Amino acid sequence: MAASGFAGLGYQIVWTQQATLWLGQDMAAVLAVVAAFFGGLAAGALALGGRIARSRRARRWYAGCELAIALWSLALMVLLPRFSAAATRLMGAQPFGPTMWLLAFAGTFLLLLPATAAMGATLPAMERLAPATGGGATSSVAGLYAANTLGAVG
Repeated sequence: MAASGFAGLGYQIVWTQQATLWLGQDMAAVLAVVAAFFGGLAAGALALGGRIARSRRARRWYAGCELAIALWSLALMVLLPRFSAAATRLMGAQPFGPTMWLLAFAGTFLLLLPATAAMGATLPAMERLAPATGGGATSSVAGLYAANTLGAVG
């Protein structure tokens, strides 16, 4: 989980730098990517968490999620410049506030959703794989989340 957290932060930094290119400002890019990142994490955990919890193949779920993250991140190498060019054309030379923010938030969310949703599903998968602790499921989830967060900090 620590390695996953470290990689997640790396993705977030790269995606923020890419968003800065078409939004033209760091703050808008940071806000859009962080919102898309956390929204995708929540969506993935909600959409797949129950299914993963009922599965006998949590290891495959985890591996599949990590593979989906990697593959979508590779796809973004092609998609982000195209999205950037299209968004820049749509916003025009003098972007109008609501149009710019709609493109920034909705566009970024949808563009990053496959990877961020898969990231959100990794925690339920790892929770299923974690050995039972004396504190029960809550304790194992807390430990996994802490390891993931420490990996992002490191």
